[in-house]
Amino acid sequence: VGPIELRRALENSARPIESEPFAQGAGLINAPAALAYALEHHGKPAQDLPFALSVPSRGCARGIYLRDAAELQGPLTFGVLVQPLFEHAATRTAAEVEELLSLELQLQLGPTAPWVTTPASMVLLSAKERGGQTFTVRLDPSTLPPGAHFAAVQAVDATDPARGPLFSLPITVVIPHAISPPPPLGALTPAQLETAGDETAAPPALSFPLTLQGGVPVRRFISVPESAEWAKVTLRSGRMANGPHAVLLHAVPSARGDLPNTACQTKRMLQLRELSEEVVQLPVRGGATLELCMQLSWLANPAPATLDAEVEFHSYGARGRAMHAPTTRIGGADAFARIEVGAPLRTERLAPEAELTAAERALRPSSSTITAGSAELDVLPPSDAELRAAADAPGEQIHSM
Repeated sequence: VGPIELRRALENSARPIESEPFAQGAGLINAPAALAYALEHHGKPAQDLPFALSVPSRGCARGIYLRDAAELQGPLTFGVLVQPLFEHAATRTAAEVEELLSLELQLQLGPTAPWVTTPASMVLLSAKERGGQTFTVRLDPSTLPPGAHFAAVQAVDATDPARGPLFSLPITVVIPHAISPPPPLGALTPAQLETAGDETAAPPALSFPLTLQGGVPVRRFISVPESAEWAKVTLRSGRMANGPHAVLLHAVPSARGDLPNTACQTKRMLQLRELSEEVVQLPVRGGATLELCMQLSWLANPAPATLDAEVEFHSYGARGRAMHAPTTRIGGADAFARIEVGAPLRTERLAPEAELTAAERALRPSSSTITAGSAELDVLPPSDAELRAAADAPGEQIHSM
């Protein structure tokens, strides 16, 4: 039994467990069932043949992962490329050519969730000259509730369904929680207008209760407004009969692939006491989906804890040339540097300060001389003089830098 057959036997005979799809994989390994599967299906067509799946429209990803609200507008259709991976040398033998040409699998395609639609079947050939074969996947996430949803498209041999999936395409769709925009000033009562300058008077963008178990992560996905720059997360604890708790907060502002996760994530270990409050400021990315993951440390106190979480998004709407650099520079031709700020999301407090840290002076030289450098160092071979000296030199020379 080769490594591909062994992996297929372990995956198709694994025992599913009740856990989140981010952690369980194929399930719990069942060694006796894997051995029986390997012996029963050894030598069947394409049993030891690996397949490479990719989604060309998603950067040749190995699956489909949708997370931002802009990607979830209406039904979506993706093309999936399937490539059999033959372990052949550059020059194939007669037996390898026969193996390549004889591949013809009648496959049944079946999604594991009703919001995924695929063709009922496909005939998989080697398709070496075409770079593989494709099938389409249609997703309709409009009926899904907020949260993370996982599905897969499994390809089963139509002539022998007992073999289980020969390959599968993982699909993850994250439906973020929607936020309510703050009411316009015209809709506020006179009493609310009097306290509109106080940031604490604005209603929270999103609030939800949390019940944390020891060692079990709890995730919330929140849609970030386009103009948001940072978020304020407030955790309030209730009665704690068994003492204080240690809560690990992990926030990922974006998962678009253009920025490493380690460069934008936030990790904090919070010590929550009875009837206490902890506030964490998080950088966010406008239009993306913020992932908040909270987990109770079972080493400090394994007893369950109940918390109330509030998430507020803030922004100064800063604009201007000076906002793209860590320092502001006023050149000799500029009278001032302009920075424009606003409050697109809610009323904000702003206390600007400016400090002169350095002064630049333009100095005019008292004298200057422009001379040629060394004749030996300034000439790159072959020089024009060397080409003209050669009797067989062409009339026109093209130099590429």
